[in-house]
Amino acid sequence: MNNSKELNEDYMLDEALLHLIQTLPDTLIMLVENDLGELIAFIQYQYGKQPDSGEMLLTIETAILASDYRKSRVFYEGFRSILQHILEENPEVKQVQFYALADHRYLNRLYSKFAKRSGVRQSSQRNIEENRYIQDIGQLMKYLRI
Repeated sequence: MNNSKELNEDYMLDEALLHLIQTLPDTLIMLVENDLGELIAFIQYQYGKQPDSGEMLLTIETAILASDYRKSRVFYEGFRSILQHILEENPEVKQVQFYALADHRYLNRLYSKFAKRSGVRQSSQRNIEENRYIQDIGQLMKYLRI
């Protein structure tokens, strides 16, 4: 609840909860705590098949990292740990995709460092555009030094 605005600054708490309720049946959730047991990250993801190739696709639906940890190596190390966990859970993953609000400069700049922008979709909430990013798992593992 403290970070509901992280989904979108214009979201109200009820909209953030609605987003979770709508996507929850098809997704998995991972919570990350710091050394003090405080929740610092939330990742919601799902597996699916690429329509054209049938390869396993990991979609990260929602990822929130507490603001105090964003400008440190926590993002990099956390993303690395999460991806390692996911690959242990499902070693068939060949590609990873995720989304950023089209007008969110920071996230788009960050994601473009390790993934290719490959389209736009309309967000399920408030009809807002989101950029789609995708990357082959091998390239992502190389970036994260796995």
